[in-house]
Amino acid sequence: MRSQFWHHFLSLEDDLDVISQYIEIDKRNYGVFSIKLLKLYLASGSELDIMFKQMIKKYTLKDGESIIKYRKSILQRFPSFYKTSVYVYGTDIAIKPYECWEKSHELAWWQMYQKVKHDRGVFFERANLENVLNCMAGLMIVNMYFHYDKQERHPGITPNKIFYFPGMPQGITTAGSYTLPDFS
Repeated sequence: MRSQFWHHFLSLEDDLDVISQYIEIDKRNYGVFSIKLLKLYLASGSELDIMFKQMIKKYTLKDGESIIKYRKSILQRFPSFYKTSVYVYGTDIAIKPYECWEKSHELAWWQMYQKVKHDRGVFFERANLENVLNCMAGLMIVNMYFHYDKQERHPGITPNKIFYFPGMPQGITTAGSYTLPDFS
C-alpha cells in the first residue's frame, strides 16, 4: 500500500536535496537562510502538524490542537519518543528534534516555525538550515512512528536521500534491523 504521507515527506526531502547542491548540509552552515529554505520550512512544518493529527487518530490518543497537547498525548503512548535520533547521510550530523520533550514542552525549532509562519518579515532569518533540518527530522520521526506496525508491511516505498536511522533498510518498512525506542 502506497503511503501518501511518506511520499510527501520524500518529496520534501527531494527539495532539501536540491537545496543541498547550493547550501552544503554542514553544521557550519546552520545559520544560512534563504527563500528556498523558508518555503521548505513552512511546508514541512505544516505537514508535521498534519502528521501529528494523523498519529493521534491512528493510535487513538487524546486529541491535541497544539504542540503542547501533541507532546502530552504522544509521550503517554510512546514514552521514549523524544529519544529518537535521525542522521544525515555522509555527515556526522545526528538530530534529536524532540529531545527537549524529556523535560520541557518547548521545541525551539517549532517555536521559530510558528514565528516565521506568522511574522516572516521579522523572523525570515530563522528559516535557516538548522531549523529546517530539525523540522524535517521531526517529520521523518513522526512518519516512522505512524507507519511502524509489526503487523504491517509497506512494499514499494522508495528510500530517502538525506535522513536515515542506523539499521534502516532501503525505504520505510518494518523489516530490517532498525528499531524505534517504543517498539523494541
